[in-house]
Amino acid sequence: MILNVLNKNEIFKHRGDLFLMISSSLASSLFNFFTAVSLITLVNVFIEEETTFENIGILEDIFSFFNIDSLSVQIVVISLIIFFALNGSLKILSDYFIANLRLKFHLIIQKKIFKKINNNGWHFFNNLTVGKFQNIIFNEMDRVSSGIFGILHAVSSTCLLLFLIFIPMWISYKVTIISIAFGICVYFVIKIFEVLQYKNGLSLTLKNNKFSSIFVNSYTSFKSLLVNKKEIEISDNLNDLKEEALKLGIYSKIINSTLHETFNFLGLINLLFIFFLSKYFSLTLPEITGILYAFLRIIPLIGNIAQMFNSYKNSQASFENINYYILDKNKLSLDKQINDVGRKLIKDINEVNFKNVSYKFPNGNYGIKKIDFNLSINDKIGIRGPSGSGKSTIINLFLGLFDPTEGSVFVNKSNLKEINLDKYLSKISYVDNKNFLIPSTLRENLVWLSCKENLGDKEIEEALKITNSTNFVKKLPNGLDTLLSEGGNIFSEGQKQRICLSGALLKKPKIFIIDEGFSHLDKENVEKICNNFLNIQNVMMIVVSHDRNVLEKFDQVMEIEDGVLLNKLIN
Repeated sequence: MILNVLNKNEIFKHRGDLFLMISSSLASSLFNFFTAVSLITLVNVFIEEETTFENIGILEDIFSFFNIDSLSVQIVVISLIIFFALNGSLKILSDYFIANLRLKFHLIIQKKIFKKINNNGWHFFNNLTVGKFQNIIFNEMDRVSSGIFGILHAVSSTCLLLFLIFIPMWISYKVTIISIAFGICVYFVIKIFEVLQYKNGLSLTLKNNKFSSIFVNSYTSFKSLLVNKKEIEISDNLNDLKEEALKLGIYSKIINSTLHETFNFLGLINLLFIFFLSKYFSLTLPEITGILYAFLRIIPLIGNIAQMFNSYKNSQASFENINYYILDKNKLSLDKQINDVGRKLIKDINEVNFKNVSYKFPNGNYGIKKIDFNLSINDKIGIRGPSGSGKSTIINLFLGLFDPTEGSVFVNKSNLKEINLDKYLSKISYVDNKNFLIPSTLRENLVWLSCKENLGDKEIEEALKITNSTNFVKKLPNGLDTLLSEGGNIFSEGQKQRICLSGALLKKPKIFIIDEGFSHLDKENVEKICNNFLNIQNVMMIVVSHDRNVLEKFDQVMEIEDGVLLNKLIN
């Protein structure tokens, strides 16, 4: 499952970090091996009261390999301490590399998610829903990160076992093999915990998805909640869902804790079993010490591997969730497949033509059918029609967010599909009724909305004048440098709308698209601002509105119903 969200190239791109993690784990295991040898040596010295190493199995083999005949107790003790300290230090280093890899892999997956969202059509994001997207970023990614951490830790712990296992094998392969057979029986215990963790993780994913969806959809319309007296009902519902999710989290910890204590118990049984086996096979006390030390280190490592793998199983539903909703390449994709390499760069926009354009949604319903119209620079038109008639579909086609199912959209006689979309969109300003502002100063908001690096006070003043915003901006505590709270809550909706219109003007577009962008304005402001906008030269302007006060300002109005253009341009 991990290869569905991280491909092999992305993993092996960090092969240097993987090598350091594995190398430090292996080195830690090797020094653990030398610690065990030192411990066996020390016990042998105390028991035998001599420092020669004859006929004592593993020690004789090791010391003869290094051409060592005798050692003092002091050297053995110092060696034991040094080896143990090096083992611990390298284990810490290995944990650092694991944490670092976890960070890098987390960011790779998160970047892929954002890239997929950014490079897909509007339908993709709309079908995903903001709630699911929020849950994926804030909950599922943390669990995926924990799963990756578990896999890396399991690999590291396996490396830590490598040299340790040589100790008991070297001393008595019979005792070791019998002990391993006992460990294989324990594997079936692990499988039970794996199934429990996967089911628990799947339930947790579903609860978090539901919580995020209700939270986002409810509190973005908090005013409606208050008016309809639904705020307590919604909060109780959310509290119940969160309680269920937290209980699942507790259940997950209990499963892990039970697994840990089960391993401790089975580990104790295994150690007693090993002790009696060692006596049965007539091992010496130094050899028994070496085997017991090795298994005292091995059993917790095996327990850690089981826990880490359990952690991965708990997160598997999150891997599946991210893969299903976002990263699955085999699933029907709504990808725009934007590839601007080799596409035409346009310096200006003189005309836009819709020729026999139809658009069918993924569910098979038509948004618009066989639409034809031509717009030239300085044309300023209104679009009207009931909700769901196809107005927004026309705008999305105009912006290149949708590709026509039939027919073509032409810009300066060139098919929009053949034009560099980034360059094209850089010449378009789009304003809807969402009025999104960032928590920064008013000046920085205008710079951000204009897509420029900086703006002069004079050009800002001109834009504010056109949108009738000069007076209320002057009354702000610090003028343009007033810090806005999240969402610009110091402003009314109408004021926020005028700020967004000002920022769009400062972009100096060739096409100005306003989709219900006057909806929060009173009649007086509609009158002034519309007149000002209609006087702007060298701009193609399209205004979608239900407001007669807005539409009556335009000499040309396009009417659409059920996806069909009732009349191309009417006065």
